[in-house]
Amino acid sequence: MKWIQAALMIIATTFGNVTLPECRGDAPNQGGDKTMLTRWGKSLNPDQVLPDYPRPQMIRNGEWLNLNGYWELEFPNRNDRRMPQTQSRQPGQSQTVPILVPFPIESRLSGFTTHATSVTYRKRFRIPGNWPKNSRILLHFGAVDWESIVQVNGKHIGTHRGGYDAFSFDITDALLTDAEQVLVVTVTDPTEQGSQPRGNQSTVKARGQHTSVTGIWQTVWLEPVPQVSIRQVQLTPDFDGKSVKLQIFGENLSENHIVKAELYDGEEFVTRGFGGTDGAMILRIPESRFKPWSPEEPQLYTINIALLDNNQIIDQVESYTGIRKIEVVPVSNDRATIYLNGKPYFQKGVTSHGMWPDGLYTPPSEEALRSDLMVARMAGFNMIRKPAKVEPQLWYYYCDAVGMLVWQEIPAGHNNHASATAQFDAELGAIVRQLYNHPSVVCWVLFQQGIGEHNPQFYADKMQQLDPSRLLCVSSGSDSQPLGNVFDVYMLPELHPMMHQSHQAQTIGRYGGIDLYVKDHSWSTEHWGYREVSKTTELLAEFQRLTDVIVEYRDQFDVSAAVYHQLVDWEEETNGLMTYDRDLMIVNTEDIKEQLEKLDYE
Repeated sequence: MKWIQAALMIIATTFGNVTLPECRGDAPNQGGDKTMLTRWGKSLNPDQVLPDYPRPQMIRNGEWLNLNGYWELEFPNRNDRRMPQTQSRQPGQSQTVPILVPFPIESRLSGFTTHATSVTYRKRFRIPGNWPKNSRILLHFGAVDWESIVQVNGKHIGTHRGGYDAFSFDITDALLTDAEQVLVVTVTDPTEQGSQPRGNQSTVKARGQHTSVTGIWQTVWLEPVPQVSIRQVQLTPDFDGKSVKLQIFGENLSENHIVKAELYDGEEFVTRGFGGTDGAMILRIPESRFKPWSPEEPQLYTINIALLDNNQIIDQVESYTGIRKIEVVPVSNDRATIYLNGKPYFQKGVTSHGMWPDGLYTPPSEEALRSDLMVARMAGFNMIRKPAKVEPQLWYYYCDAVGMLVWQEIPAGHNNHASATAQFDAELGAIVRQLYNHPSVVCWVLFQQGIGEHNPQFYADKMQQLDPSRLLCVSSGSDSQPLGNVFDVYMLPELHPMMHQSHQAQTIGRYGGIDLYVKDHSWSTEHWGYREVSKTTELLAEFQRLTDVIVEYRDQFDVSAAVYHQLVDWEEETNGLMTYDRDLMIVNTEDIKEQLEKLDYE
């Protein structure tokens, strides 16, 4: 499977000439270096922007069309001195500039670098002539922040609200025959002026907040599908039963259609199953072929899924699964700890915000997307905590393939009135469904330190219905956490004495935060962390001291996960193990790994 082979490669960094769209302004939330580029940003080819197939959990072998690249961006003329002066125009007219999609409009790589609450994108394209004439054409968006109104050739296609989940529209009936098509996407993003989930975004400079992200920020692509087609694949692993439950959802399905699924270990056939389209089938793996998924052995099985009508294949997709079991298990001293695949397993975590100085939310390349993950793996971490952001689906695939556990935080909003809570609820459900199949995702974190927290009992019950197979932390970092099976404390700036918690796994969701400012590799001369040091040796000594304390907590209080804060600097927060431009590893990965090995259970 080519996706696994790509993820297992050690990232080779290259330098070269760069062709970038002209930087056209400054976003309001900037005291930082808007010209800072990563090595991938420097070598970016605007004609090949994030070219990899973006949906590894459901691959069709047919054609697809990547719409990343230059689009036209139209925004209102607000007579704002920050707005780029691109051409002569009359007062009150809108203005149009080129923008490189899918980089958010505030980012350096977009070529725009200006914040706006409302923008309109326009893209002209042609449907490839070799696509089957009787196909339905689907338009896919990886993510757009926040409200998207989509038109094709002047016809309204649909509206989507949500800044972190993928969505699709069938645009077939709006297409012109053998002609150029015009796609228009109008995006509205109120950021902190609205009540929608926005993570750590802000249009004003504030500690713990980062530059706002507006508009398209993940791949946009087209796909032809049959009239009767598979829309979604849901895979539920059963470690104890050595099996996986498979269910498909689709378009125009009937009771006459049959689903055939074949499971492979690499190129070797393992098992086959048949079922209807109105329920789930169970693929059972023989004892001799059963290989659990874990960070040490990230075994992935390929699953080929065919939709049959009178024994003829009418649609076919490829997916994959890893079979593992994550649970909280009571131990003899009236405490509980985390088990992976039936054994105690200490999760050595690190925070990774997934921010880029040149692309903000959007990595400049797939190599860049893999790079942080590979650095974390080489440093000995086996878990990444993803704060207040949902990454592109490829990132979770790479975690699946290289063996990296993921704690996924849900981006929060204000949640201060009925429509706001309804929107949070809708986006939460979409995110859980989107990441459901990834074996790497082992814990959902709903609310952090009380931000946007509301109806906790309702959401604890909802998560039990949506996904009972994973760990659940309802109120991370709060003093009281009666719900969920994880009691997660923050220990910034210093580790402090712990209290015994019954029936929940005890975890440390944040520790460290040690600030080491590196001149010429930082976003701003203004910087902060939770404690400051001046030398790499001091940072390593602090890391060692903190690790030794966590070993004591593991032994005395059954702490079974701890998350160092953090992997990479981001904007003014310079408490990472690597600089924001990814040019310098502040502490050697081997030194970090040596310390983290102390946390493993013997």
